[in-house]
Amino acid sequence: MGSESRLTSSIGEVHSDYNTKVKEMFKPLQLHAYHLAKAMMSIDVSRLDYEDVHDWLLLASGIDKLEFDVTKYDSCLGYCIAAEEYEGKKEELTEEFVRNLAIFQFIWGSLEALINELNLPKVPNLKRGRTKIDSPCYYIKCNEKPEFNKLEYEHVFEQFKKTAAMFFEPSDFQSYFSCKKHVSYYSQGLYVIYKIRNHFAHGHTGFPEPDRHEEGINYEANLMKLSSRIVLLTIQMIILAYYANRGAIVDCYWTEDFEKERGEIPLTMVFSELQINRQIP
Repeated sequence: MGSESRLTSSIGEVHSDYNTKVKEMFKPLQLHAYHLAKAMMSIDVSRLDYEDVHDWLLLASGIDKLEFDVTKYDSCLGYCIAAEEYEGKKEELTEEFVRNLAIFQFIWGSLEALINELNLPKVPNLKRGRTKIDSPCYYIKCNEKPEFNKLEYEHVFEQFKKTAAMFFEPSDFQSYFSCKKHVSYYSQGLYVIYKIRNHFAHGHTGFPEPDRHEEGINYEANLMKLSSRIVLLTIQMIILAYYANRGAIVDCYWTEDFEKERGEIPLTMVFSELQINRQIP
């Protein structure tokens, strides 16, 4: 399937269990972030400073728990059992959302640090509305590599679209997923996430409510998880494109994923496969 046809693929039913196929195929999100952090610092031919990228990813990988108490100062709690149960469910949903929002913000910080370091070429003839992610979107489009197919990006992006369709109104959904000409299939996720991030950053969103979540599915938290995964994969795409044909290698002392490989491990292998869950029999 070509890039342009995949841009308009239809929105299907949301799976009852969050992103089951992606869960099976990929490492846990925070382990993925940790291994990407270590890989960034293990590129042999790099003369660039990826320490900031590494540090933001480590922060994302290290978040264990964020405590959230929505009723902390509610002096009326206890007068209504139904209201108390509702607030308890809301607290669980919100705590999960806040935790995943924090992880996403740190992962986004790593992307911005990478953009700052690489100084990617600007999009030509883009006269107005230029944003920080235009250059990486354009760079990915102009430097698409066969290794991108190994990232299994399409599975994450399709689930991302389905989840977003449940979260946003149809008009908002169409607005978010409309892209400019310099954006390709592989960079569409980044472009859309940038707009959604602004949506959250400027207060134009609500928070999880129990009566809006069927079967306990936390759409807001799931949207953040999928957004984080797409940003990690986008970083890998940028690195794969940037070091293409340079013969770069990676010292994978930080994982046993590539222990069957002997000697120096090509960057193209590491950065196209480090997200894979190799624990599956």
